[in-house]
Amino acid sequence: MNKVKRLVQITVALFAFMTMTLQPPCAAGKNGLYINADMQYDYAQKCFKERDYSTAMVEFKRFAHFFPKDQRTRQARFYTGKALYHLKDYNKAKQVFDSFLFPFSEDPLVTEAYFMLGITYEKMGKSGRAETVLQNLLMLTDDIATKDRIHATLGWTHLKRSQEMDPAALERAEANIDSISPSGAQPYGKQRLKKTITAIKQEKEKSPAIAGAVALVPGMGFLYCERYRDAAISFLLNAALIMAAHESFDNGNEALGGVITFVEAGFYSGNIYGSISSAHKYNRNLRQNALESLEQELKHPAALPLFTVKF
Repeated sequence: MNKVKRLVQITVALFAFMTMTLQPPCAAGKNGLYINADMQYDYAQKCFKERDYSTAMVEFKRFAHFFPKDQRTRQARFYTGKALYHLKDYNKAKQVFDSFLFPFSEDPLVTEAYFMLGITYEKMGKSGRAETVLQNLLMLTDDIATKDRIHATLGWTHLKRSQEMDPAALERAEANIDSISPSGAQPYGKQRLKKTITAIKQEKEKSPAIAGAVALVPGMGFLYCERYRDAAISFLLNAALIMAAHESFDNGNEALGGVITFVEAGFYSGNIYGSISSAHKYNRNLRQNALESLEQELKHPAALPLFTVKF
């Protein structure tokens, strides 16, 4: 009898052990599937890492809704903003990042929200606001690594603006890059950035004023800007129209001469305007090539946070 009783106890214990070890992470019951906070957050993270931003956004929102007391709720909200950013819904992304700014603290999530807000404003074409956001963070933070990242980001921003021939952009870029501390010099490629600025300053750029002045002789403006084919076409076309107009007047055909002169005036003006535009384009291309070379060697500071946010 004791043997039977002991056999029953062993059987029950074995069954209980198998039930516990074989139970899936999602507990199924009469009312459906139950998912815990870890499973929900991990799935949202997985979607984000796989760049399925639409699903990630939904899953992070679901996590925040069903597990509002979990300590990762703020991180989930932040990732919701990043997902919206990647989906190019910049207005909604801006609202999410804005919600982290006040009150200010040295919390890495707050710092990262400032940078993401600045990048979002850049994407929205509001570069002035983007710079203001980073300047505000520069005044608020005491962290040297964060300050370095701000100066590096602003340096890149002004370097890119210099392509539009903003006369003060290079000076502002250089001032910010010079402000990077010794500890941040290597991570942000301080010497490489300064080398790029020096190279741009030493480039023999074309003067739009000179291009317009020499274009009084058709084609010479394009020739000055090293656009040889356009120079030849401009010279031949204008010369042909001038000769045609002159011959028409000589033959007493004032009406035809007037029409040709009117047409030639348009081409002649276009020759001057095109020469000035060519000088600007030549200079922009020089700076663009320098920045493209830089981007092949260095990553943008926004992609190089000096801290790791642990979730």
